[in-house]
Amino acid sequence: MVSGRLKETYEVRKMGEWKCQKCGYTLQADKPPEKCPACKEKCDFVDVTCYIPDCGQTGGDKRL
Repeated sequence: MVSGRLKETYEVRKMGEWKCQKCGYTLQADKPPEKCPACKEKCDFVDVTCYIPDCGQTGGDKRL
């Protein structure tokens, strides 16, 4: 059984942060949408979730 706090952390980390290649809009979701909510176009999204220690492991890596 997973404790409440650990489960919360796991659920937050499994959600990725995605950036639209056309307009730069970012959103958090399990997977990227087919159409960007900002520019309303069918876009390729890049996973910009931070997985490295030097960006603090919270939020996106601003270098991406």
